[in-house]
Amino acid sequence: MPTSVRAILLATAFALLTGATAASAVDKRIALLIGIADYPHLVSPQGPLQGPVNDVAALRAVLIERWGFLPGNIRTLVDRQATRAAMLDELRALEKRSSPGDDVFVFYSGHGTSALDSRLAPPLPQGSGAMVPADYDPAAARPVDGLIVGRSDLKPIIERLEAGGRRLWVVSDSCYSGNQVRSVFGERGSLPGKFIPLPGPELLRDLARAAAGPATPPSPYPYGETAWLSAAAEGEVARDIPTEWLPSYPTVDGKPHGALADALLRVLDGSVDADYDRDGFLSWAEIHAAVSTFMAGRAYGHSPQRLPNVAEDSRGLAQRAFLGQRVSSAARRPAATTTLQLAAVGLDGAALAALQRIRGVELLAASASGAELVVRHEGTRFALYSAGGDALGEVPAAEPQRLVSRVQQLAWARRLRELGQQGSRGLLDFEVQPATFGRNFRIGECIHFVVKPERASTLLLVNVDAAGLVSVLYPYTASEIQPLSAGKPCAIPGSGPYDRVRVSDPPGMDLLFAFAFDRPPAGIERLFGLQKLDPSDPRLAIIEGMLADRKGEFSFAHAELRALSRSSEQADGPPGEGACR
Repeated sequence: MPTSVRAILLATAFALLTGATAASAVDKRIALLIGIADYPHLVSPQGPLQGPVNDVAALRAVLIERWGFLPGNIRTLVDRQATRAAMLDELRALEKRSSPGDDVFVFYSGHGTSALDSRLAPPLPQGSGAMVPADYDPAAARPVDGLIVGRSDLKPIIERLEAGGRRLWVVSDSCYSGNQVRSVFGERGSLPGKFIPLPGPELLRDLARAAAGPATPPSPYPYGETAWLSAAAEGEVARDIPTEWLPSYPTVDGKPHGALADALLRVLDGSVDADYDRDGFLSWAEIHAAVSTFMAGRAYGHSPQRLPNVAEDSRGLAQRAFLGQRVSSAARRPAATTTLQLAAVGLDGAALAALQRIRGVELLAASASGAELVVRHEGTRFALYSAGGDALGEVPAAEPQRLVSRVQQLAWARRLRELGQQGSRGLLDFEVQPATFGRNFRIGECIHFVVKPERASTLLLVNVDAAGLVSVLYPYTASEIQPLSAGKPCAIPGSGPYDRVRVSDPPGMDLLFAFAFDRPPAGIERLFGLQKLDPSDPRLAIIEGMLADRKGEFSFAHAELRALSRSSEQADGPPGEGACR
């Protein structure tokens, strides 16, 4: 045997015996994966969940195959294995299974609840939520004792792990998980139903209930070394994708999954691009942004939440590389396209002819798949829907010119998003507050935005509303073009009681775009005070010119905001009347 071959074999044998391989750091990654679909004491008219067990199996595979986990370092609890006692035992065992400096990954898929759960109505304190173990019995004398409550059960375990020098990554695919927090009597059968334009009565009731409650600020994020990703905000219902809905919502492997789990699997296996800055690592912020964008395209009606949020993340957890590991991105950012593909259903010749004349719009056959925008003639209105089925707005059928304007707006918004995605050097850390109900807001509600640019930057914030009109939200005055500080969260328009933006009519979806320029772009002062512009207004070309001129010199973020109609339970005036502009 040649000496070189013998040396290689001896070295390999030694490495296997001692663990001194290139993967020696891999055994410092520890995981606990929990998936519960079988709840023997819970009988839901929609039937049991179908996704959680598949979530665990698929996630285990991708952690081993792409993220370097050793099989023995991943423990799973599925269905009736996941009793309250077993879950707590395995959570506590994470301390013994790991060492200081290790990365610990915890995943939960199943039912969740919180004080805002109008179906289960558990006696939980405001701001705290819970996981629902497999043996949870709502008929017990004290059913709350059968839950795993975030504040009383999870917090001590996480604090011990952090004190011992572990880095934690937690993903919860459950309802109300922003509060850890799927509703026990969840709406699986109504998966295609959307909150827009008319949200379900449960959401409106919870919104009104929250508005009428005491104005108690949320508790500060309690952890310093734990990055958390939840399927939904504290007042939202997460979705399960069962077998009967797979034709409409195909999953990564053709099996039922939770909506968040399916999106996360696509990011972790590389089929959805999340490496926005092309550095070879996926930060927690990048994972959250990619998962959110994918789920928004599917219009599930709930918004993944990243914790700590932008304002609270003083330790920069969101910018840390997930598991500290470099990965190659199998997906690549698609080439820029300028055409909005539209499918028209039930429109007559005049309306079709008007749509065909719009610049930058390709009209597809009504039955064509892959359309980014669907326009349907529904009685006395034209309704506009995204590819995922989210209602974007509506116009009277008797006013086809308004339909043309609306489609022009969406075509312009698409062009703006393409310019942002293709020209940016990375992701802008950006969020909308308050986040209690994700990105669903009532007409009249006061909101603000939080940004944390990685460099000193001049911010441009543009909104395209459900009526098809464009507004520059920021900068509004000359004082607002002063650069924002690098690495520090900044409230936009400001932190004072009147520094808020009021959600206005009509109901539907607003499209929000945020750009942080490394230096003030020429002509930005010409955008001050521009409100409710038609997308054909020539002044909007200023924005397109800025993005082209400063390619590679700005970071970018975008979001969809849903403006909800008032419910009958709300007061006559909007909440906080006079408290925002």
